[in-house]
Amino acid sequence: MTGRLYNNQNLIQQEGELYFYQDFFNNDTANLYTQTLLKDIPWQQKHITLFGNTVEQPRLVSWHAESGIHYNYSGITMLPEPWTDTLLTIKHAVEKQLNTKFNSAFLNLYRNGRDYMGWHRDNEKSLGPQPYIASLSFGADRKFKFKHINNTNFKYELILKSGSMLIMGGEIQHYWKHCLPKALKVNDPRINITFRQVAT
Repeated sequence: MTGRLYNNQNLIQQEGELYFYQDFFNNDTANLYTQTLLKDIPWQQKHITLFGNTVEQPRLVSWHAESGIHYNYSGITMLPEPWTDTLLTIKHAVEKQLNTKFNSAFLNLYRNGRDYMGWHRDNEKSLGPQPYIASLSFGADRKFKFKHINNTNFKYELILKSGSMLIMGGEIQHYWKHCLPKALKVNDPRINITFRQVAT
């Protein structure tokens, strides 16, 4: 782990905070975590209701947290799975680097470039008025996009590489949406871990 902060600056500089550690874990460590998480996490495919239609989410998910901490989004209630040894190791490294504590982690598995995440904000009430989220990437490189909800001229995108960590804080969930678009040329899986502090 290097913990090197990319450019040492807020990447959006407009109504929110966005910081990027492009090589938080080195390649060997990231590859090991990728294989372990693929095997050990109890991945599920959830159904959500959009405009009256029930569809499968285009990715697999898993929710890990302290006992009794549920997560509600898009009409889904996620019950906590226990922490795995690998998740705890990653969590402790992140907490040490950021000098903060997280009580939960939401995991996404994008099986290939056809899996994606649409435009959204992580602004659920349980995350507090200014959610602070540490987002880790393992596996395939994928593009990640941001757009301001009021000003279409404010956009930002970056490539999330294996072993990288993205920090979203301040008012970013109030004013910016983000997404992981399809990447049809990508055949390998990507795992995303978002560490959060959920109100109990």
